[in-house]
Amino acid sequence: MGKKNVITLVLLLVVVGAAFAMFFLQDTEKSEGTFDILSNMDVLNGEMISEADFSARPTLVVKWATWCPTCVDELLYLKDNHQEFQERVNLLAINITGSERNTNDVINLIDSYELPFLVLADMEDKSSKHFPAKYIPANFLLNTNGEVVNSLEGPIDLETLDEWLENM
Repeated sequence: MGKKNVITLVLLLVVVGAAFAMFFLQDTEKSEGTFDILSNMDVLNGEMISEADFSARPTLVVKWATWCPTCVDELLYLKDNHQEFQERVNLLAINITGSERNTNDVINLIDSYELPFLVLADMEDKSSKHFPAKYIPANFLLNTNGEVVNSLEGPIDLETLDEWLENM
């Protein structure tokens, strides 16, 4: 076997070995799932839904902040229509707390409007991996596997939610 063939064979083995290593030695650590992310956030209002409830029916996740007037309007719409939303989906709101001037603003808003649904605090922007949005309010419909199947940057209404649910 000539020197050229040996070099070619060695290079081929190196490439195959590198491909093998990349494929089989990938990070085997389980990445955090949607429920894991949500359940590790601080509960500001309501009671955290169980993993069984989360996987039993779709979940609507709403990202918001107190300094966003449209977000506050949407929260009031969700409050006024809470029963209708609750009949269709698990409903939870994630406050992007890291963007707030003061955490007390969040608590005061929740208390003054008597929000009847689960509100979580995302202090470290952990939700952005699963719920990326350039604008808020942002709404995400999750299937029972925790996968985002629809999203909307802007306020949601019952008609839009019903369309999303029909198309699941």
